[in-house]
Amino acid sequence: MEQNYQNIEDFIQDESFVSWVKGNSDEAAEFWENWRSNHPESADLLEEAKYMVKGIPFMKAPLEKQELEDQLSRLQHAIGQEAKEISIPARKKFLVLKWAAVLLLLISSSFLLYQFLTSAETLTYTTDFAETREIVLEDESRILLNANSQIQFASDLNEKQLKEIWLEGEAYFDIKPQDRASSYLIHAGNIDSRIIGTSFNLNTRKASSVLSLDEGLIEVSHSSGKKKKLSAGQSLFFDEKEQTFITRTDRNKIWNSWREQVWLFDDEISFGDILGRVEAEYGLKVEIKNDSLRHRRLEGSVSIENMEVLLESLSYIFEIEIKKSGDSVLYIE
Repeated sequence: MEQNYQNIEDFIQDESFVSWVKGNSDEAAEFWENWRSNHPESADLLEEAKYMVKGIPFMKAPLEKQELEDQLSRLQHAIGQEAKEISIPARKKFLVLKWAAVLLLLISSSFLLYQFLTSAETLTYTTDFAETREIVLEDESRILLNANSQIQFASDLNEKQLKEIWLEGEAYFDIKPQDRASSYLIHAGNIDSRIIGTSFNLNTRKASSVLSLDEGLIEVSHSSGKKKKLSAGQSLFFDEKEQTFITRTDRNKIWNSWREQVWLFDDEISFGDILGRVEAEYGLKVEIKNDSLRHRRLEGSVSIENMEVLLESLSYIFEIEIKKSGDSVLYIE
């Protein structure tokens, strides 16, 4: 059984070696354990052959990304060539192409693994019902996350020229001024907002996300490709039916009031709209006897520092009876 093993092919073409690697033969295991002890100078070659049989890439040190790309490109090019100027017997040509394909697969896998291991981690911040949370970014920009909401961004956000953030729910952003080469891109529902430095509120709970701008200038784009610039003091949403942006100059206080632990509402906001917000931010299911109550409209404000005070205030303003059952249901009469 003893023979001269000078390269990887000598090993992987040996049936006893393959049996040993796959654990199929006690006799082969005994032989190869002894062979490894007697040939320490071939330890690296033997290990490479083992990994080749197992189908796992073996590298003494991680390859640089550019080196992996170069090797991958060279192998793809080599496999695609017919090499007509070289006369190779059919069986040997098959073996050469076979092993080239195996090597291509292994290097491709290594490249993908490298990209996975070196890619930035995604950071996720969430809030529970009736909870708010402030997130301070590396450049000292601040995000106040409203109840039952979530934001996500890459852990290396501060190193990027385009700093992308994904929002679900509602948040208030206070973005520090960026240099000319940098900007934030906030993805929220059906609109994306490019930010250089500004303060604004974003709410994705409606059919169309609502943005209200306190300071600065924002360029907003819709998934349809339409764009709109928003100035300080304006609020905006996209009318899907008319396929156009709608802007207002009198709604910012209403949209942003939650930051002061207050809800403001006027005759454009129905009691049903307010109940929808109670459901979204406090996790309470609403059961209402007279559905026409949902259409009532009154101007006012309620404190949201405490849920019990909120419900009592709504009951008083709208002259209705609100009963809370456990932690999940509101009965309204």
